[in-house]
Amino acid sequence: MNKKLFKLITMIILLAYTLTFLGCQKTETKNDLQTTFNEEMIEANQKFAINIFKTLQVEEKGKDIFISPFSISTALTMALKGAKGETLEEMRQVLELNDISESDINDYYKGVLDNLNNYKGDVELAIKNSVWIKEGENIKQEFIDNMETIFDSYVNELDFSKSESVETINSWIEEATNEKIKDMLKPPISPDVIMYLINAIYFNGDWKYEFDEDKTFEAEFVSETGDTTKVNMMNSKMNIDYYKEDRFQAIRLPYKEKDLSMLVFLPQEGIEIGDFISNFNLEVLSKTLTNLEIFEELIVQIPKFKIEYGTKLLNNPLISLGMELPFSAQADFSKIREGLMISRVMHKSFIEVNEQGSEAAAATIVELQETAALEPEIFRADRPFVFLIYDKNSSTILFIGKNS
Repeated sequence: MNKKLFKLITMIILLAYTLTFLGCQKTETKNDLQTTFNEEMIEANQKFAINIFKTLQVEEKGKDIFISPFSISTALTMALKGAKGETLEEMRQVLELNDISESDINDYYKGVLDNLNNYKGDVELAIKNSVWIKEGENIKQEFIDNMETIFDSYVNELDFSKSESVETINSWIEEATNEKIKDMLKPPISPDVIMYLINAIYFNGDWKYEFDEDKTFEAEFVSETGDTTKVNMMNSKMNIDYYKEDRFQAIRLPYKEKDLSMLVFLPQEGIEIGDFISNFNLEVLSKTLTNLEIFEELIVQIPKFKIEYGTKLLNNPLISLGMELPFSAQADFSKIREGLMISRVMHKSFIEVNEQGSEAAAATIVELQETAALEPEIFRADRPFVFLIYDKNSSTILFIGKNS
């Protein structure tokens, strides 16, 4: 991919982070609903989003990345509700939840899920959760109640020995993501698997200021690896939020729904995208959001792009961040039932950006199996390319990606 395109996408992701950060500590009214979000939870989710993205960038240098950190953290927090002891402590640490009370975590997810599912009219945004239990398993009722009341999860039992069970779960994910995420699970289901915890998210929004298709032109794009390709470069003159400093430029591309936008961070010439991402943090995000100002008649050129991020295993990145016990035979998920460990955390995502707007979807599966099985396998995650879709009202990073 062209270097300029790659840099532009990187800026998008980073800008989205920044807007999300600035949106925290605010109480806003949307769809006649006023909601206040816990500051610590906002910062925790933002930190986790940046941490998991940076980890993937290191492992997937030169490759496109696109994930929904909110989907991943939601699915993992569902699993966290069943953890105890050191397993719980490690999950809290990686999810940046160390000093946050259980009641604050519960209230945040109940509130933010209700808020994000309340957009009407100008955008489509839907977030759904589900729990799939192996038929006949004695799962603790308190855990099931938490899944239903906190995460508004659909809970169902299935005979995992039947191939139809995979079809049923995949169909639920496909429907929840408007047919963008398909065939995440492959049959057969291992006899050791006890449960699947799933989050699915779908977004479709038109730009507030659309690009004129007639002005799109062919341009060269130099990728992170130095290869040059041809891309369709969207082109428009806009009055939009803009910020520039020594290391990067940033813009905010608003969707028709005012609280949602795409942030684009473009490193200055000579600064590698990897170096830029490694130095990206909440301070950079906050500074950018604070200093974004309307720039009249700014020429904006961004490539059209589409990323289909196939099913990826996040075991290795999460273990690298410190979540080791949950993937081991020493895991303690006894608040679900005795003898469970996380065997796989799978993530699959999709995004398309064009002159009219953006469509994105993602799903995360946390697979729990009996600890009597073999030690968990370690897998590489593959994602590099930077852009974010965020919700300002709840300060939530819905999607983040890197396209190399």
